[in-house]
Amino acid sequence: MSPEAWLQQIWYGGRRAPWWLRALSPLFGMSVRSRHWLYAHGWRRPVRVAAPVIVVGNISVGGTGKTPLVIWLALRLAGLGLAVAVVSRGYGRRGGRGVVPLLGTSKADEVGDEALVIGRRARCPVYVGSDRVRAAQAAITTAAPAAIAACAARTRLPPGRPW
Repeated sequence: MSPEAWLQQIWYGGRRAPWWLRALSPLFGMSVRSRHWLYAHGWRRPVRVAAPVIVVGNISVGGTGKTPLVIWLALRLAGLGLAVAVVSRGYGRRGGRGVVPLLGTSKADEVGDEALVIGRRARCPVYVGSDRVRAAQAAITTAAPAAIAACAARTRLPPGRPW
């Protein structure tokens, strides 16, 4: 069984996590609370970009419908006459450094399969990068969107609005 399948059985299937994984839970909770505290007390500041950002995400892993919702949202905004761009982490890509725009010749190992699906179905600019703020800034610089849809951007709980 792959590590991913094993974790999904724990996450969704009701399988009990091993003791060493449960022991890490308080540490993770403490790191999340610390990060929120830093933002709440001004030690870290939210980053603002020059276009409204619509975040589609949650604290759940795959299979919750984030990608289809991003596609629907991009098509809906385009149908209203708004230029839209999508930013994505690019899960599954290799050598994931920097921001990569989706091109007609892009392959899944370069941008991730999610970005390919979004680009093909939503027919809008897609920018891939583990740093979604930098990806959004690249989108604004090159595509000048009226709005940005961010796929799964809240899975790491960045406090502050809009980012």
